[in-house]
Amino acid sequence: MTSLPGLIMRIQIKPTAAPRMSRRDALSQAGRRRPVVENYFAYRDELALKARKLNAETQMGIVFHLPMPEGWSAHKRRELIGTPHLSGRGPDTDNLQKGVWDSLFRNANDAHIWSNVGLKAWAASGAIDFVAPATFACLWVRMIETGKLDSDWIT
Repeated sequence: MTSLPGLIMRIQIKPTAAPRMSRRDALSQAGRRRPVVENYFAYRDELALKARKLNAETQMGIVFHLPMPEGWSAHKRRELIGTPHLSGRGPDTDNLQKGVWDSLFRNANDAHIWSNVGLKAWAASGAIDFVAPATFACLWVRMIETGKLDSDWIT
C-alpha cells in the first residue's frame, strides 16, 4: 500500500455492524450468546487490538471497505469495486460506526464524540480507514462526482 495523504490508519478487517442486543446477550457468558453477538464480540476485540495505537480522541472520518460476495462474477466485481455500498440489506453505516466506537471505548462512555461521519464502499477485501477530516471531505465529494472511490483508496 502506498502512503495516502490524510490516512491516519488502515486496519485490514471485515467491518461488522453492532447487532441489536438483548440484556441477556450483553450479560451472558461466552458460548451462551446468539452467534451474531458472539461474532460481533470477536470482531470488537480484534479491532480494539489492531487499533490500540489509534488516538480515538482525534476527529476523523471512517471509510468502511465491505468485501463483495464470493459468488459474484468477475465482471460484476470490476463494475462495483469502489462504488457506494447501496445493497439495501445492510449493514447500515451508523451500526458500523457504533461497532468502531464500541471497540475504541470498551469501558468508557462515547458521549464525547460530537462528529460521526462515515461512508461504505464495495471492496475486494474488508478494511476500515480512519481518515483526517479534510481528506474525508475530499473523498466524499469525489465519490459523489465520480460515483466511486479513487483507485488509490480501494482495498
